[in-house]
Amino acid sequence: MNHITSAPAYPGAVDKWRLFETVTAAEILNPRALGVLRALLTCLPGRDLTPGAGLVVFPSNRTLQTRCHGASESTIRRGLSDLVKAGIIARRDSASRKRFAVHRAGQPPLAFGFDLNAALSIWQDLQNAAERAIE
Repeated sequence: MNHITSAPAYPGAVDKWRLFETVTAAEILNPRALGVLRALLTCLPGRDLTPGAGLVVFPSNRTLQTRCHGASESTIRRGLSDLVKAGIIARRDSASRKRFAVHRAGQPPLAFGFDLNAALSIWQDLQNAAERAIE
């Protein structure tokens, strides 16, 4: 598994399934991590990933296991670790390491979970890696 270095953020929205296809084509993740990425993407409402627009998801381990077709908890943990190492997601841990969002009046929600803004910040590098892999 390769780590993608950071490049300028993508200037607009990216379709979440285009992101998944690009990461898959780039051949930087193993099938286990790709399955976990797919599960995380299904936790986001809508299709567009817009930088800074609430891209932190906080699914339970049970939800991830279900969306990964019954994968074991250790498989989920390894897949998440691989996604973090590749720079596709960033962990936003609470003090208790629980995943949740706190909604505050007049302020954006404070969310603890997995931040998909990381993938958008390396979007150009992901596209370049996918093009190289296809060639």
